[in-house]
Amino acid sequence: MQPQAPANATIGYKGKMACTKPLIKNTFWSRGMCPVNVHWHKRAEHLSMGQYDEKDTGPAYEGSNTTGYRCNLYKGGDERFTKKYNWKHCKNMEVAETYKVHWLTVALSTSNRLPFHMASLAVAGLMWTILWRIILGCKDRIWAWARNLTFYTGSATSDKVNNAVCSEVTPITWQVDRKCHLISASSFDKLCYNMKMQHDDMTADIKPDGSRVLVLDAYATSNQDFVGVYTSGSTIVDLHLEEFVSINEKSTRFE
Repeated sequence: MQPQAPANATIGYKGKMACTKPLIKNTFWSRGMCPVNVHWHKRAEHLSMGQYDEKDTGPAYEGSNTTGYRCNLYKGGDERFTKKYNWKHCKNMEVAETYKVHWLTVALSTSNRLPFHMASLAVAGLMWTILWRIILGCKDRIWAWARNLTFYTGSATSDKVNNAVCSEVTPITWQVDRKCHLISASSFDKLCYNMKMQHDDMTADIKPDGSRVLVLDAYATSNQDFVGVYTSGSTIVDLHLEEFVSINEKSTRFE
């Protein structure tokens, strides 16, 4: 049995599987790792008590009983959470829903020919709740300053694997933000636009994937490490990703 994900990201949690693989606890770019993909899952696959957990706050969309957890940020009387947005580039997205964005980074072998699961892999995961329009004065970016992180060794995730069918793409270092963030629908739509403009075809990733159920304690590693502040002062998301799928506050908006 190899380490699996998603695990509980709450401070203090420890799985039952021993793991000696060193964790990557600094920025990926500083380790010579390159961003190769960005995609997202509907709902948070990890669990962070008090942030994204079983409370399941949010509107009752069709299929809203899907696997995964919602951020506890929904306000039913606030039109920013209830007004519909006309998505122009992203597919199958909803205002007020929670999406977990994954940035996949990889350090390929010197041959540069091995498949990703044979190389050194790491994933940064951040949780977002979509707003019709962002709160005035707040940062509105698809990358964020992550100051509350859980590090551990796990696997790739997918709704095709579960506690009976394990992922073979392992081991992977996970850097999971324990906090939820708000982002406007227009900024997320701009991410999808930028993905469509890439030389390599990324259109398969402009819609959310399904989420994997939380793994059993027996399949989660015991090497978790927790930080309240990212001590390097750098963003958890590799800075090179600003060029890879850049979004900034001066970009064209799609409202």
